[in-house]
Amino acid sequence: MCFRRAERDQVTLEKEQLKEALSALKEREVEREAQFLHLQEKICLLEKEMVKAKSIKEHLVNQRQRSILELAKVQAKAESDETYYQATIKELRKTPFWKDRYIKLAWVANQALVDIPRSLRAAKGMIDPTRTPREIS
Repeated sequence: MCFRRAERDQVTLEKEQLKEALSALKEREVEREAQFLHLQEKICLLEKEMVKAKSIKEHLVNQRQRSILELAKVQAKAESDETYYQATIKELRKTPFWKDRYIKLAWVANQALVDIPRSLRAAKGMIDPTRTPREIS
């Protein structure tokens, strides 16, 4: 009987050890499951962040392309404006030359206008042969 009791105690002890081992395994399984769920949540959040980052990246790429296009337009307009302004500057540099010519031409015209009455008087004096021109008298 002693042998049976020892055997029963041994079996009970082994049974308790197995229960403890099973309990420890279940606890580890619960911990692993909790870790797994936590990691799944992290993955879900990271996927959402990745989608958001891709969207932002796409928006930035589009914005960059628009900026490059706008820059090219502005650059072309600047080159066009520079050509126009260079031509204007060139014309403005010619202005003193033409202004001087205009002043000289106006002076010549004014001199001619001053000489017209004198010439008319001389011509009137020549029409009547009985009168002596003023220059002669």
